[in-house]
Amino acid sequence: MFSFFGSFPEATDYYGTLTMNPNTTKEYSLENIRVTLLPDNENNKATLVLHRVKFSRMMPVRVNVRIPDVTTSFSNGKLALSGKGIVPVNGANEHLERMVTNLGGSAVECQLSFKMKMGGIPMVYKGRSH
Repeated sequence: MFSFFGSFPEATDYYGTLTMNPNTTKEYSLENIRVTLLPDNENNKATLVLHRVKFSRMMPVRVNVRIPDVTTSFSNGKLALSGKGIVPVNGANEHLERMVTNLGGSAVECQLSFKMKMGGIPMVYKGRSH
């Protein structure tokens, strides 16, 4: 459940839909995808962890991807998320070719939503905490 300690939420899991290439003929969606929001209360940053995702129908396995150093700000019960030039991490491997740009979104009560480009591919996530 989403709860605030001071200005930032504690680590929270969300479950929802991740859509790649929204509103195009190449649209691809995954349902019931868990995303963990891990706030860094001291530095106005957070990490997003996308669990067991595939970025195309052709991708043979699902992977866990961390998006570190997401900028956060808290106002009026809303945690705003933003970022550009973030290198995602899978295990111990950084993936420069999948650089995250145009990240923007928010966490409000029990909902998380964000948009971003990863390696130039537009993505949208909308989820809820249980």
